[in-house]
Amino acid sequence: MASTTKAPEKRKEKPSALRSVIAGASAGAVEISITYPAEFAKTRTQLNQRLSGADKLPWPKFGPAWYAGCTTLIIGNSLKAGVRFVAFDQFKSMLQDENGHISGPRTVIAGFGAGVTESLLAVTPFESIKTTLIDDRKAAKPRLRGFLHAVPIIARERGIRGFFQGFVPTTARQAANSATRFGSYNFFKQIAESYVAPGEKLGAASTFGIGGLAGLITVEAAVYEQLGLWKPACAEGGCVDAVVGSVAEVGETDA
Repeated sequence: MASTTKAPEKRKEKPSALRSVIAGASAGAVEISITYPAEFAKTRTQLNQRLSGADKLPWPKFGPAWYAGCTTLIIGNSLKAGVRFVAFDQFKSMLQDENGHISGPRTVIAGFGAGVTESLLAVTPFESIKTTLIDDRKAAKPRLRGFLHAVPIIARERGIRGFFQGFVPTTARQAANSATRFGSYNFFKQIAESYVAPGEKLGAASTFGIGGLAGLITVEAAVYEQLGLWKPACAEGGCVDAVVGSVAEVGETDA
């Protein structure tokens, strides 16, 4: 009787860092390109709520005006997404077993590490520059003309610390969001894969649905996180403003 030997399980090819960066950056750019009109509408609505009837800003015809200021946001979001995905792939490769498999808890840890890396290399510096630009525009005579103009001035006047204002809370937020995003995505992906034949890949619609569900959970978790951070403000009597501000912040920073 001839003996049969089980062929060793083929390990999945590890994606290159460049491939992860391109994939993440492309996803970030597409995301902002699709969602930016909604962000424009939200901002215009909030502004008009504070203005009287005669001063309300008109709604332009849908087109280039709805994408004003989109370029900087696309660059920033592409960079953040690229760093996030390449960092996650690196942490994932360190935590997976010899067959290339990774458990749910280890996926969460890899996501946490990706969030920390994303905050260090992209989110915190961009948030610091954005905050500086916003504060400068409140002055009677703003001196910063834009993002690129602000970078050397911040570096000259404040040094490296000028790009890492609020590093600890920003990193905690990004790490928690990233761990939730990747952990929930991996969880739902494993459930979906249990319904397909071995070796068969999930369809684009299934992958899109899983990503959307993971994104929904991430946003919900971020909202509850922000509400928890604003409990002291509620205790001081400013609960409504605190809650509204928290939800708005989640919408602006979770990407």
